[in-house]
Amino acid sequence: MVKYILIVLIVLGGYLLWPRSHVSNQESTELAKGINSLYRSVDSPASSQRSVSSIHLYATSWCGYCAKTRNLFKQRGVRYIEYDIEKDRAARARYNELKGRGVPLVEADGRIIRGYNEPLLRQLVDDDRYKF
Repeated sequence: MVKYILIVLIVLGGYLLWPRSHVSNQESTELAKGINSLYRSVDSPASSQRSVSSIHLYATSWCGYCAKTRNLFKQRGVRYIEYDIEKDRAARARYNELKGRGVPLVEADGRIIRGYNEPLLRQLVDDDRYKF
């Protein structure tokens, strides 16, 4: 009985800590396959030519500028992963590592955009690496 309760708690914890992604299940599966193939081919010369680009949005549910950022990403067909820093401990830890002091905070391939900086966000969403 204890074993089953432990399994349920582990599954529930994984569900609660898993980042909320704005991609469909099919796209998520395709992305996972692509990432797995990158790990398998890390030593091959072709792997240095491939790049996986991702946008991570650290936000809260009540933030108006976070909503504007979401809308901009959706209007431009940009793939991104959103983390609610008030509900996700791992996301909050990463946000703190990035020296976050406000939301939204956008991380894209090592580049950080703090707050709703429309010119920088538009430059980011115009990059084809982030499109669906």
